[in-house]
Amino acid sequence: MRVLYVIDYQPNIAMIRKSVGLDVPNERINWSWQLLEAYGLSKYCNVFLVSKESALPSVKPNIVYSSCDSNAYLGYQLAQHYKVPFVCQVISRIPEYDDPEWNRTKQILNESNALIGVSPVVFRSLVENYPHIPSFMNYHGVNDEIADTIPNFKERKGYVTVARLMKHKRIDLLIEAFCRLWKEKELVIIGDGPEKAELEILNHILCEPAEFIGITDEYTKFYYIKKSKAYLSASEGEQFCIPLAEALYCRTPVIVYELENIKEIYRDGYGSIFYFKTKDELIDIIQKFDKMSDEKIAKLGEKGRKYIVNNGITLSERSKRLYEILMSVLEGSA
Repeated sequence: MRVLYVIDYQPNIAMIRKSVGLDVPNERINWSWQLLEAYGLSKYCNVFLVSKESALPSVKPNIVYSSCDSNAYLGYQLAQHYKVPFVCQVISRIPEYDDPEWNRTKQILNESNALIGVSPVVFRSLVENYPHIPSFMNYHGVNDEIADTIPNFKERKGYVTVARLMKHKRIDLLIEAFCRLWKEKELVIIGDGPEKAELEILNHILCEPAEFIGITDEYTKFYYIKKSKAYLSASEGEQFCIPLAEALYCRTPVIVYELENIKEIYRDGYGSIFYFKTKDELIDIIQKFDKMSDEKIAKLGEKGRKYIVNNGITLSERSKRLYEILMSVLEGSA
C-alpha cells in the first residue's frame, strides 16, 4: 500500500529524507502528531508526505489520507487527481449549526470514502451526520517510543501542564490556585500561544508561582511530565487531550477539569484521575497530593499507565489500527 499523507507545512518536513518511509524520530526534536503518525504508519506501508508547499511524489499512491482541517481540501483534490480513495480523519465533532468555515469541509467529508474519529464523541457525530460513509474510531496515541527512553523518577517534585496558551485552557486558574497555596515556581507550564504575555504578567503579579518553559522537544516534555507529582489541566474545552494520555502513560496521576467527553474516554483511569469543577476543589486536590508519599503517587501512576496500555492509546497501537483501516478501504471491505 502506498499512502499519500497530506500534512501541514513546517520546518520539520525538511528532516524527512527519501521518497518513501521516514527517518527514526529524533527525541530531541518537536515532532508534530502528524509526523509521529506518519512515522508509525511507515512501519507497515510506504508513506509519502505532501504539503501545500511541496512537490508531488514520483510514485502514484493508491490511497490519500489527511486530517479534517486546512489539509482536507488538498487531500480530496489529490484523491480526485489520482482517482484513488480518500480517507479523512476528524478531530472534533461536526457543528450542528451553520458554520461558514465548516461548509466546505462538510462537503468534503460527504465525498470521502471513509472517516475516522479520534474519540467516541467525534465518532458518534460522524455516524449521525454521514450514515452512508464507513466510519471508524482511532484514538490519538502517546509517543510511547520516546516516553520509554526516559527513566522513571522515585522522587516527584512540582506539577506540570502542557497546553496551547489560549483563554479556554484556563491557565490563569492554575496560576491563581498555586498563588493561594503560597507555592513558588512549582507549576511548570509547557507551551505557547496568544495569551502568554498576559499570563506572564499575572504570574509576576502573583509572586511567580509558575515557570514558563515554552514549546519543547518531545524528550523535554516527557522529562517534566515524569518528574512531576501530577499533571494538571483546567481547560474548559477538550476533544481528547493528548497530554492527559501522555501523563497517564508516564505513570503521572492527572488532575483535570471535569468534562463529559474526557470522562467518557478516560473514566477515572483506574483511579489515577482526579476531577474538579471549581478552584477550591482544585486546591483541595493539590493539597492532598502534597501530603502523598512518592510510593502512593507511584501506585496511582501505575494504574494510569495500565489504563492507557489496555485501551490501546499509544502511537504503536494507533499506527497499527490506522494501517488496518486504510487497508480495509483499499480492499473495498470498509
